[in-house]
Order: sequence, then C-alpha cells, then structure tokens
Amino acid sequence: MKTKGTSSSSAGYFFYKGLALTSIDVIKTGDTSWGGNPLVHFDGTIKGRADDKDATFLKNIKEVKDATGKKVLEAEKLTVAQAKAIINQASSDGKGKPLFCIHGFNVQPRTHLKKVKAATVDKFNKGKFMPIPVMWPSEGGATNYWGDRKTTPGAGNGLKSLKKALDSFPSKSLLAHSMGNRVLRYAADAKFKFDNIFMVAADVRHDIFHKDYINSGDAMAKAIINQASSDGTGKPLFCIHGFSVQPRGHLKAIKEATVNRFNQGKFMPIPVMWPSGGGVKYLGDRKTTPGAGNGLKSLKKALDSFPSKSLLAHSMGNRVLRHAADSKLKFDNIFMVAADVRHDIFHKDYINSGDANDENRTELQGKKICSMLSSGSNGKPKGKVYVLYNGADYALTGSRFIKLKLKSRLGAIGAHCRRNW
Repeated sequence: MKTKGTSSSSAGYFFYKGLALTSIDVIKTGDTSWGGNPLVHFDGTIKGRADDKDATFLKNIKEVKDATGKKVLEAEKLTVAQAKAIINQASSDGKGKPLFCIHGFNVQPRTHLKKVKAATVDKFNKGKFMPIPVMWPSEGGATNYWGDRKTTPGAGNGLKSLKKALDSFPSKSLLAHSMGNRVLRYAADAKFKFDNIFMVAADVRHDIFHKDYINSGDAMAKAIINQASSDGTGKPLFCIHGFSVQPRGHLKAIKEATVNRFNQGKFMPIPVMWPSGGGVKYLGDRKTTPGAGNGLKSLKKALDSFPSKSLLAHSMGNRVLRHAADSKLKFDNIFMVAADVRHDIFHKDYINSGDANDENRTELQGKKICSMLSSGSNGKPKGKVYVLYNGADYALTGSRFIKLKLKSRLGAIGAHCRRNW
C-alpha cells in the first residue's frame, strides 16, 4: 500500500490488512495514508507500563524500516467510528459482532496477527463474526515471564479505557489466551459487557470463581482486627512502606511500632506491602507504584466493611497512595510521611493545569486524596490529611531531579510552601 510523504521503506514480507487493537504505545510518524488516516509506528520491543491507560484501533499493518533502519510495524490509526464501520461492513447483516482476541505470554505483535489472520480464513470467515487481535506489550522470550506479568495491569487498564467505544457494539465477545487472562482480570468491570467470554489455557489461579476464594480474607481479617480491639470495633491503620523496603523489613518495623506505640487495644497497624526491588532501584520501584495503587483500590469493598479506618504512607508509598486515590475509598485520617511526591500536589494552580476534559489526569490526584476523607453526620470530614515533613530530609533531595522535573518534594518542604521548583 502506498503512502504519501512517508520516510519509511518497506521491509517487504509482512502485511496484515485487517483491523487490530493495541495497548502498545504507538508513535506518530507525521505522515498520512492515501485515505487520510494518521500513520503510526509500533513494535513489540516498546516496553509496557503498569499505568497504561489507553488503547488504539489500527488497520493495514505492515513491516517497514524506520529512519534508523530498524524493522518496525507501520499502521493506519483509526477512530472508533471508523473501526465500527469496518466491522459492520464485513458482516452479512451490517451488524458485525467483533470477537476481541487477547494473546498470552511471550507473543510478539507479528505472531499474534499471523495467527488471527489464519484463524479468520479457516474458521471465522462466515460473514458475521470478526476476530480482532488485541496486542499488549510482551517482551518476548521464555525468561521474561515476570516482566510480562508486570505489564498486564496497564494492558487491562488500556482495554478498560475503551468501554465507551466498545459499548457502541450491541453484540461482542472476548477471548483471552494464557497470560492474556491476567489482562482480562485487570480489565474486569461490571459495567463492561460481552455476550461471551472465552478463557483459553488461562494463566490465573484455578479457584478464581470459587465462592470460598471470592469470600476469603475479608471477613476473617475483619474479625481479627475487631477481636484485638477493646470495644470490638477495631480501627485499622493501613501502613504503606516506601522505596527499597523488603517485606521482612516492613513487617519488623510495624511489629516494633505495634508493641511500643499502638498496643492500646483499639488501633491496629496493618502493614501494606507492595513490590519493591530492594537496593538502589529507585526508578524500578516508581514503575511498580501504579499497579500497587490499583491493587489497593481493588480492595474497596473489603475496606468498606470497616466503618472507621486510617491510612499512613511513607516516602514512595505516597506514590502508591496517589495511584489509589479515589473518592469512593474512605479513611478517617490520611498521614503522608516524608512524601516522595511533588510539593504542589494540593495547590490549586497545579490541580487546574492539564487537560480539563481528562478526569484521570495526574494533576487531580491531590484533590482525589482529599476526597478520600470520611464525612461525619454534619457532612464535614471526620479527620484530616496530615503532611509530616522535615527540611533536613536529604534523602528526598535527589528525587526532585528525577526526569529533570526539578520539583521539590512534599516531604521536604510541606504543603503550604510556594515554590516554582
């Protein structure tokens, strides 16, 4: 297929004419196809993120060489309306039923596209059902299993971001293979509807649908906390650790604090552990905070069973808090200790910056944290968001230079200091 103004050269042996959906980040080339659609480049080597929030419809995917001579995939980027028109036009009655097919572990885009193409010809070419390959970032190679697992939350969020678009199809189904079922887990939402869901060779725990597993943990945890309190209505204090903290270290610290400071028969500190690489792996730990925040947010129903509870986050644990921020998640008090987040997170100018139409923009996270305070009978917050800071906390000095943003940290100067850096 010819394009106008493209600087890419054809690699000459791969072409997928059909429609596809991807949560892999695509790169604009600045060129357009003969039909006027924007041309983008993408490839399986583009690493995924746990905080990915979008997905893109593509068509006419082919292998080309970019300006550096590297083989990449080039495609036409489509609007949802264009994708819907293609699906409907391919059906016998003008009401296409897409079957979204999510690949598994260690699958590169070319491989997935080839397999779906072959299946379309041999099994699905009935004029009504259209398999749509769904590609998410997979590093490839049998040794990258854990790396692929880490990207499944972002891939699930990307798929979930298309809810409004996919709702335009009255009838649709979903098929997930192997680790693609982990993507499905993170995309799971009662507002997201499909006619049928096929979980093939699912790489998820076998009892995911068992009543005992679904109901496990929550009731027992609540009973333990209540039994430990003096009045039978325990108040848990959930404590999120910071950067470079291994589970043993966090558990020991909480154990010591419980004995020395909190053993009053009413408040019970609950250590909250999230994946930290340990050592000086600052950027690696930052990348896992969105997934940790989503994990905490997924416990909303369980946490709601405690009428009174508070939250404490230390250092980078406050980034976990940022990503967990949701007005539906309520706490009596929130303690932000030595917070490794930008100092102006609660400032009006920062909150009002960014895309005003994007309700999920990062600039709103400070406002969302404040909205997490429980309200009393008078409609006012029961407690406060406490910011504990120390100007001599030199460990936070280096954090403000990350990605050259040069923003002072909340844990070093507090919430009320006015600075442009």
